[in-house]
Amino acid sequence: MPSLETVALANTQRWDIELQILRMMHDLAESPEREHQLDRLAERPIRKALEFAVVRERPSPMDEDAAYAVANAFAISDDFLAWSEKRGQYTEAEIEKMRAAYEHVLAADRIGVAAVGWGMLADSVIMLRWADPETADDLVDYLDLVLNRRMEHVTLAREAPYNKVLMAAKVATRVSSFTGTFPDRLADSSFPWLRSLYHGYSWWPTLLMAMLMDRDFFGAATDFLARHPEDVRRERHRNWLMATVAEMRMRHPDGIPTSPRRTMPVGMEEFMDMSTGKWR
Repeated sequence: MPSLETVALANTQRWDIELQILRMMHDLAESPEREHQLDRLAERPIRKALEFAVVRERPSPMDEDAAYAVANAFAISDDFLAWSEKRGQYTEAEIEKMRAAYEHVLAADRIGVAAVGWGMLADSVIMLRWADPETADDLVDYLDLVLNRRMEHVTLAREAPYNKVLMAAKVATRVSSFTGTFPDRLADSSFPWLRSLYHGYSWWPTLLMAMLMDRDFFGAATDFLARHPEDVRRERHRNWLMATVAEMRMRHPDGIPTSPRRTMPVGMEEFMDMSTGKWR
């Protein structure tokens, strides 16, 4: 692992290549109309990209003292405040309690959930507003599939049956697309806390690994998608397009001049006569 970690962290050009592969996977898997194209991608680069994602996101295991030292350093940094945008939302006393709770989560990513304590982490995710008391235990179960699982995830990236990797990638990508675009719809799932998690714990490659580790989690995600078959990417584009059209109508109430020639967003023909520039 040392050589792999060195490459992942130091070789920016190589990481850019792997990131492009991950983006391609995401773009294909996110759309129900295009997800079948994911099956045509070569196996080796996909496995390497997922392996790099694991090494990039999951820290190396540590002993307890070192883990809490690192956790404390991050939790008292400005990164913690910026990450959750807490200032203005909570009192300083509440922020201090949340910072202490986050230390336990960060430590668990280096020594494991069991070492920190299931009850401690349940209290921590409640304090962080990631889950309510009714769902905190379910969230900790999920975190146990993610935190301090670097080597297990690397092994899955390398050795899990390829058809299962692709299947989990499609489900993980589509579930993760709800977290940023339509998070309220996750209320209709067994993982409503997913919309509140720090990105590093809910990024689609991380979800993919958790689904490969736990058949029940994969099944719950599949059930959720069966109830929500909508194409999130298409809905997201349409929402953006409607907002763009509203803004353009305010600036150009009589339509968009056809000269000089302009490049229009995909789908604009629904709202405009493209030959005259007049609004429909």
